[in-house]
Amino acid sequence: MLRCKILSAPSRTFFKKHISRKHGQKCCPWGQNGKPLRQATIQEYVEGFGKEKFQGKTNVQWTPNDDYTRLTAFFYVENIFTCVKFIEDLYNLDSETMKQIPGVQILDQDIFKVELHTPKLKGLSYKDLELASMINGFDFTKYKLTPMDDLKQVRRIKRQQQIEAENAQIQDEIAKSAYKFGSKKFRQVE
Repeated sequence: MLRCKILSAPSRTFFKKHISRKHGQKCCPWGQNGKPLRQATIQEYVEGFGKEKFQGKTNVQWTPNDDYTRLTAFFYVENIFTCVKFIEDLYNLDSETMKQIPGVQILDQDIFKVELHTPKLKGLSYKDLELASMINGFDFTKYKLTPMDDLKQVRRIKRQQQIEAENAQIQDEIAKSAYKFGSKKFRQVE
């Protein structure tokens, strides 16, 4: 039987397979010795990326499951076709960087779910957390997605978007009527 010796390089390959740095140590491409992340590490990540704003954007609320083996995020979808574009961009980003293959689902026609998990570790890896951070950097207004904390927010988000649409329509009507009466003060600048 072939045994691994101590290697000086942090990551070595032998016939396109990762080999460990220490004798008898399990080979792990994630650098976690074949073990998933601890619960404390995941809690620290989730609390760190809570509802804070980063570079003017609201971050996605990532929630772990009961045994801390998966991270899940929910989005409200305005247009299903832009959601497909988001999925395409997500998988393109993943194939170029992490190769973690996130799970995606569309629930109830207007709820989109992203789930991160590393099957070989039967839990989460640092790569999952990196991918979650990259997803936080997406421009969700481009895809007409609204991050949700939980599934109970759907009604509130729908109502908020309806009010915003009505306000925009009223502003347009006011601008048109002010322009008709010759008021240059209310004229919209385009």
